[in-house]
Amino acid sequence: MTNLPGIIYTRWGNDVCPEDAELIYSGSIGGAHYIHTGSGSNHLCMPDEPIYDEVQAGLHDHRALLYSSEYEVHSAPLRIQPMHDHTPTCAVCRAPSGRTSKLMIPARNVCPSQEWRLEYAGYIMAAKYEHNRSELVCVDREMVPKAGTLGNQNGALLYMTEVRCQVGDGLDCGPYVDGYEITCAVCTI
Repeated sequence: MTNLPGIIYTRWGNDVCPEDAELIYSGSIGGAHYIHTGSGSNHLCMPDEPIYDEVQAGLHDHRALLYSSEYEVHSAPLRIQPMHDHTPTCAVCRAPSGRTSKLMIPARNVCPSQEWRLEYAGYIMAAKYEHNRSELVCVDREMVPKAGTLGNQNGALLYMTEVRCQVGDGLDCGPYVDGYEITCAVCTI
């Protein structure tokens, strides 16, 4: 790849980039524990090989805490259920030069027009509604779990997101269907 500018984005749920995008790094998703009220609310793509600087070894009370993420998808569409309790992967990708904008579209699995390029399509995932808030992210429908992970560690949990609609509301029943999982698309131009 050249050093010309191209838009950078995170591909949540997969550790490779689309064929014409450059892989900057891959890893697994991390975030705050689902019952903790502090730390961050966003998800991070954590590299597989961290580099530390001036550490103070040991556990400390006065810190933000970062945990591995985990799919909670036992009630998801059948194709996705085998991912339950696995650690989701991620990749930070750079689209080819010339693409200067990125857009994540919720409730659509296609781009707005043929001028846009679909980087990936998937499902909106986040913390469960009863847990502390987390970022809503578009997770690749071709989910790839981190190899060797199948635990029930319950750190930063990712659940499918479904719509709740009401007639006359902004998410009007009709186009939206109560209880349907929300799709998403990540597009560049």
